[in-house]
This record gives sequence, structure tokens and C-alpha cells, in this order.
Amino acid sequence: MNWPILILFGMAAISFVVWLTIRNQKDEKEFEQQLNNDIKKDHSDSDDPETDEIV
Repeated sequence: MNWPILILFGMAAISFVVWLTIRNQKDEKEFEQQLNNDIKKDHSDSDDPETDEIV
């Protein structure tokens, strides 16, 4: 077998998986921040009576 090629391929595959994991965590944090910013908007300017009432 051609061990140097297999070793290079294995190292590239491991590096790719690590890169994908790091990028996924970064994207997940950005997505959570985006969702939190959308939910925490102030609705006090709304004229809808249903939002002003406490159920």
C-alpha cells in the first residue's frame, strides 16, 4: 500500500471534520443570537389590545 498517501488523506479528513465542527459551533452561536434579538423586541408600541392584556 501507499502509506504516505493514506496518511495525508487521513490527516486531511480529520482536519476537515474539525473545521466543520468549529464552523458549526460558530454558526449556532450566531443563530441563537439572531433568535434572541428577534424575540426580545419591545412590543410596548403596539396598539393591539390583546398584547397589552395579561391573560
